[in-house]
Amino acid sequence: MGVREAKRAAMRARILDICGELFRELGFDATSIDDIVERCGISRQTFFNYFPGKDAVLGELGLRWLESQVVAPRAGADGAGHGGVLTGMRSAIAAQARAIEAEADFLRLVVTRSQIFGALQGRVSDQRREKIDNLFDAIAGVIALGQSNGEISANFDPRVAAETIVSTMFMAVRLWATEHWDDDVPLEARMMRALDVIETGLRVR
Repeated sequence: MGVREAKRAAMRARILDICGELFRELGFDATSIDDIVERCGISRQTFFNYFPGKDAVLGELGLRWLESQVVAPRAGADGAGHGGVLTGMRSAIAAQARAIEAEADFLRLVVTRSQIFGALQGRVSDQRREKIDNLFDAIAGVIALGQSNGEISANFDPRVAAETIVSTMFMAVRLWATEHWDDDVPLEARMMRALDVIETGLRVR
């Protein structure tokens, strides 16, 4: 990356960081472009050179969040030791659920308004597909590791198992974000219940 490209990337990251701060502090709808450019110390034109509007910024923040979900399950599995890869992955997913609930308002905004769970078009759609594929690959690696050590049945395609786990976790987050449930069961507990069902099928009997 050249100097010019590095400067553009740094400015883009700065705008995203500051928008994330403002959306948390003021709320998405209450944050204006003027609020953003004032805190960034840039002109409105500079902002629009990077993003066509707030919705595009929120979409990028959603992709950032999605990317952050990739590393935890494999890291948890790798660090599980004698507890097994499924136990390690489970602990990592539980930690992710707690982190989501710790920023409930902002993550509800990301999930429901950034459209990262819906059909996107053009360049963002390609980015979203790449991030989700990376998440599938990370979980599939955990499944394959569990198969190699005899913990997980070899009868499953690791990629199919990964897609099932990710889809289930995403749906739990989506239902939580839209307040589908009318009880006070934490997101972590719901995700662990879902994993119980999946793990019952995956484990070697």
